[in-house]
Amino acid sequence: MDEFWDIQLNSNETRETGWLAPIEREQFTCRSDNDMDSNYSYEWQMLPLPYLDMTLDLRTIKSRVALLESHVGEELWDAAKIFCAHLCYTYKNDALDESTENKSFLHVNARNLKGKKVLELGSGVAPLGMCAVALGAKQVTCTDYDANVLENLEFNLMHNRERLMVATNDDKDFEGVLHHSKLDWQWFANDDVQSAEWLDSRNFNSSGLNTNANEIDETPMVALEPDIMIGSALVYSVEGALYLADTLKHFLVDGETSECWILQMPSRPGFDRFLLRLEKWGLIYEIYEIDEQVWGLARRHMKNIASSIEDFRIYVIRKES
Repeated sequence: MDEFWDIQLNSNETRETGWLAPIEREQFTCRSDNDMDSNYSYEWQMLPLPYLDMTLDLRTIKSRVALLESHVGEELWDAAKIFCAHLCYTYKNDALDESTENKSFLHVNARNLKGKKVLELGSGVAPLGMCAVALGAKQVTCTDYDANVLENLEFNLMHNRERLMVATNDDKDFEGVLHHSKLDWQWFANDDVQSAEWLDSRNFNSSGLNTNANEIDETPMVALEPDIMIGSALVYSVEGALYLADTLKHFLVDGETSECWILQMPSRPGFDRFLLRLEKWGLIYEIYEIDEQVWGLARRHMKNIASSIEDFRIYVIRKES
């Protein structure tokens, strides 16, 4: 009989406050297939963060059935690995300046996260948000919309808390550094998001997004006022792309957030609509290729990267001045 690791909390206080107490593997209890969909299983993946002398220990949820996809928020995707490698590379090479050939290093740089409030969109298993903490961000909020994904996200943050405390040399004030929150992009959707002008039925794929207005969770989110937003592989459907663009409008146009960094496969369905929607809201973006040094770093340290370097681009999005 297969066994799965499950987390046991002593009280509900952790979930209510958002504060993350440390949880170690030895504190997990086992549960059998009878308590979980037998088509899925937990898997552990180690994610080294080069030059930071730490490795994240991440719980992912995998499909056992070839034709049954895992939930997008419950796996460790190549895009997140590459984005972490990029940030770690800039941390090591802090002398990068205007003379560097790859200009992405000037904007998407670890030094630009230090001391900042960071919001991670579509965190999934949360490697990127935890990487930002290790790089010196003042405060990081990891977000997602699905209840099961949020549960696993919270689990990973708790499990890796002590590693992050060591990396940041901060055990006194760490409670104010790392947070998690539900953030549903539908909360920010403009009235025209379902119009024929923006939705193309030939490419439409809701990919698990809730499109029933009567079922949308109206629970207000916690107050979020980030300096910078980050995310990886956020667009994989037309509708989700439009919701994301409207969410960026809320923070970058209506709010005080300075910019958003996204590492994305531009070939994904809906990404062209995403860029058009950004332009509608007066947002501009710069596009950068993945640097060969970053790619090599990711391949050496993070393993099992099946994608090609040509598959990805980095997008820096900001309000037009």
